[in-house]
Amino acid sequence: MFVSPIIERELRIALRKHKAVRSRMYAAAGAAGVVFFFLLLGPFVATSAWGREFHTILFYLGLYMAVVVPATINVGLFSEERRNQTMELLYLAGVGPAELFGGKLLGGILVASSNLLALSPFLAVPFLSGGISLDLFLATIACFPILLLFVTGVGVLASVLCRDDGAAFVGAMVIGGIVCLATPIPYAMGHMLTNVAPFSVKWLCLSPAYAPYLVAHHFGGNPPKIFWLASGIAVAWAVLFMGIAALLLKRTWRKELERSASTGWRANWEAWIYGNEGWRAHLRLRLLGKNPFRWLVEQDRRPVAAAWGIIGGICGTWLVGWWIWPHVWPSAVNFYVTATLLIAGLELVMAYTAARRIGHDRRDGVLELLLTTPLTPEEIVDGQCVALKRIFRHVRATVFGLCVLMMLGGLLTRKWNTPALVSYFLTWGLFLLWCGRSMQRSTTTAMWIGINTARPAYAIFRFRRQSPLMWVVWIFNMRNVFRTFGGSAATFPIGSVAEFIIISIILFMALLIPAASKLTRYGMREKLIAEMRSIAREPVPDVHDPRFKRWNFTDRLPRSAYEEMAERVRVYPQRVADAERRVT
Repeated sequence: MFVSPIIERELRIALRKHKAVRSRMYAAAGAAGVVFFFLLLGPFVATSAWGREFHTILFYLGLYMAVVVPATINVGLFSEERRNQTMELLYLAGVGPAELFGGKLLGGILVASSNLLALSPFLAVPFLSGGISLDLFLATIACFPILLLFVTGVGVLASVLCRDDGAAFVGAMVIGGIVCLATPIPYAMGHMLTNVAPFSVKWLCLSPAYAPYLVAHHFGGNPPKIFWLASGIAVAWAVLFMGIAALLLKRTWRKELERSASTGWRANWEAWIYGNEGWRAHLRLRLLGKNPFRWLVEQDRRPVAAAWGIIGGICGTWLVGWWIWPHVWPSAVNFYVTATLLIAGLELVMAYTAARRIGHDRRDGVLELLLTTPLTPEEIVDGQCVALKRIFRHVRATVFGLCVLMMLGGLLTRKWNTPALVSYFLTWGLFLLWCGRSMQRSTTTAMWIGINTARPAYAIFRFRRQSPLMWVVWIFNMRNVFRTFGGSAATFPIGSVAEFIIISIILFMALLIPAASKLTRYGMREKLIAEMRSIAREPVPDVHDPRFKRWNFTDRLPRSAYEEMAERVRVYPQRVADAERRVT
């Protein structure tokens, strides 16, 4: 049988990087273990109950294999080719856009479906035991391939749009989240706020997540035809995303090969978003002689455009909710959640920007080349911090102004007494403090993660752990959201003594965090400056390096050769003693 070289290459990569054989063996062994466990319990449990529980376990296991595993594999299908600039090599070798797209897509599907195929034979056990109906069994075996196809479509589209695997993974999460939650969230919120469904349940079929939801809840009282309608729409979403990805890849391929500049309205749009030639010339004249790295950071306006897009999307969504539910949508809790999304979204963009610049330079070898010039590590670190503060100053000011407007708007949503007003303004003081705090420590931390891993998106998930203030705000919002579903959040804040004491303690702790950070903010900066030259000379860690799983981001990765040698010397006597003990 003829196998395309591209498909064969994807399968070889899966064997080498993703350990496909071992993963498939573990999936089959895990499912067989679950079957064996339930067979042991069979004589003591009713057959129908046994089958339903077994079906639930297998369903969630298959859900992981149909969603998470394909997402981690397919987001790198085309981003790696674009990052390594191998498109031109493939073109010279006679590979056309259709062959490249079809081959890599089919190879990605084959690799991603490996574990799912190992699980498939066990899906018949719950049905044969009488625990589930024929309709549910057919829906289950159809649900996983459809989910796999949808996730593959989302991952391929994100891979075509992004050059970095981490950014592609985040992009796939955003695209999939928007499509999957576009109808369920308004439906749930409308039912929660007004106790009446805002639209028919059939509109939920537009969400690709509704089909697995129906299977998990045994159709939830709906007829099976609702599942098949949702499944058909999910397939349509997958085909749409793959078609868009194919068109974008063809356009991107030609643009990268021809190196042609945009013309017409696209050129005007890019000049408005990213800056025209006059602005770039003025920036070069002003900064290139003072700090070249600061000029390098400030001339890239794409992160700022992304930040404005996030703020515009959140504000637009809020206005749509206000238009649909004008009387119940504005509330103190709603304003708190909106402020949290605005501030957290901006911080994540700034962290990714800081890690992206230095991470890409480390991966491509540019950082080591820069350090051979008169440019010093101090200029790189300080230039990055100053540049981020300058290019995001208008965005941060806008978010701060929106928080002030929401604080004032919350005063009009209900009647207030004096104790409740005090608690209300103290709570908003926490948000304004979070929005206006210095980002220098977070910037240097994100740079440290980026230079160690060469994976900018990794900084988004790692550096958040060092922000206690963020965790306090998120816990506060989750508490209010859960109370909202219970129907009691409309009374917050009530102005009680206990509430005042708790908010005051949290605000006092939040005031101590910036003070402590100010005293220690140069610790990470000095560490980054001292280790930059040494890290730049080290090989870039592999994406699947097991040290990432237990890595404390404040430590260096990989460790210097001296530290590794010292560790070997320290444990050598114990290794010799253990070897002698085994011999005797």
